[in-house]
Amino acid sequence: MLSEQRHLQTLWQLQQIRNHGAGKRSALALQDRSLTRISIPSIHLTAVIVEGTDPSALMIGPGHLSGTAQPGETGNSVVSAHRDTFFRNIASLSPGDSIVVERDGRTFIYEVAEFKIVKPTDVSVAANTGDNRLTLVTCDPAIYFGPAPQRLVVISKLVSPATAPPSVEVAKAAGKRRPSHIREKRAD
Repeated sequence: MLSEQRHLQTLWQLQQIRNHGAGKRSALALQDRSLTRISIPSIHLTAVIVEGTDPSALMIGPGHLSGTAQPGETGNSVVSAHRDTFFRNIASLSPGDSIVVERDGRTFIYEVAEFKIVKPTDVSVAANTGDNRLTLVTCDPAIYFGPAPQRLVVISKLVSPATAPPSVEVAKAAGKRRPSHIREKRAD
């Protein structure tokens, strides 16, 4: 698991160098196989997202739920990961925390807006939306033996499709203050 994720991180770094050094022509050529990286500064998470949410994909990295919007696109982009691996600490996120997604040479900054606890059969959290959101899903409770009876859902909204280099945007996002008007919501 970790070695495959490290390999993906290396490939992602090489992709960034190629995209930056060769200009738009190279970036367009790489789009079909480009990698997406998620960073959540407040919980020290950085991982390359894989396509799909089957068990083998989730052993490698957080998985993008097929059929949902790609991160940065209009709609609901759903990313899932195991509670004991990549999304181990998402329960400690707070409203206003930043989630940075880097894809196709662009950086998108999302802000945590809402939390839900749902049953595993509740697929409404993956429904298409008219806004631009990133929905993170993991099993709940985090410490539980066997299949967890619930899912923790973290909904974040796009606040900045960035044009600055990713490293600058990640640094800005890490220092961003939490707005006091956003309240945590939990549903049973």
